[in-house]
Amino acid sequence: MHNPRGELLDLAQRKPPIRDKRRLTWGYHIMDRSVEVIETSRGCTRTCNFCSIQHMYGQSFRPFPIERILADIDDIYFNKKCRWIFVSDDNMVLSPPRVIELCAAIIARGYRHLHFVVQADCVTMSRNEEMVRMMAAAGFKTVFLGIENVSRKNLLTARKGDIVSASRKAIELCHKYESMGVGGMIFGFPDDEETDIMDNYHFLKSIGADTSYCQILTPYPKTGIRQHLLDQGLVTNPHDFSTYNGIWANVRTHHLDADTWQCLVWYHRQIIMGWWEPSPLVRAQGPLWTGIWLHFFRPLLKVVLGRLLRRHGWRGRYEREIARLKGVNRFADLD
Repeated sequence: MHNPRGELLDLAQRKPPIRDKRRLTWGYHIMDRSVEVIETSRGCTRTCNFCSIQHMYGQSFRPFPIERILADIDDIYFNKKCRWIFVSDDNMVLSPPRVIELCAAIIARGYRHLHFVVQADCVTMSRNEEMVRMMAAAGFKTVFLGIENVSRKNLLTARKGDIVSASRKAIELCHKYESMGVGGMIFGFPDDEETDIMDNYHFLKSIGADTSYCQILTPYPKTGIRQHLLDQGLVTNPHDFSTYNGIWANVRTHHLDADTWQCLVWYHRQIIMGWWEPSPLVRAQGPLWTGIWLHFFRPLLKVVLGRLLRRHGWRGRYEREIARLKGVNRFADLD
């Protein structure tokens, strides 16, 4: 359905959200931590052509009033007794002076043990050390960074520009102020080959990202990259949006079909990234769940998956994993 674009709402008039079981979904968590969700702004002015947010808000950036944000945090902290908050902004750091002002207000509030998870772009983070310092002091201790790709050609295709050095600097500044840097990568640009998968995983390891969140390029409706891929005949699934979640390969490259591409992305993650080794910073932030991972789940999985590998080989392991992932986008309570 394509309705006429509506007027953007005045964020100063938006009330804080309801946080009880009247919500469609509730009980959010990250590992062993209960987590709530807030917005401090809407929209993004970047021109990344794989992103659909501009078709929601136009190329705009609108912050919520700081008083409204603090009231939202108060509700989470005092009423919900929750200490982890995911900031769902499209790109919270577009205005560094605003971020610094917000962080100063949060610090002045005197919250204890409050931990924010936020998404940010590498360029802004790399150029504003004082903002990164204030974010860390205010509790923004987990930062997802849109690194996207190590290939300059692919970055230009995505309209990201050459941000390789900015990615390194952003991770460096996060670590300087004891924040966890999550590296976000995208695989599956038109000219990609198997070596490009390997190069990107090696780059993630070289910059010391604490963990990663990697996706396969997805041709979301109305995005520039979708039309670019359609024009080249590279979209293998143009209509079934149930697999448009970053896990599935809905595109092929000029060198590899979609199924092979998806398998190779999975395979090289196992070989290059290997078993996750929590950094000292991550262990300090989550001693319980990292301890459980290191001393229980990882040894157990090594035994179980080792047996599966000997019995079924890499292809068999991959097929079993794909069968499990088919349930990721299914929500029984919504069927």
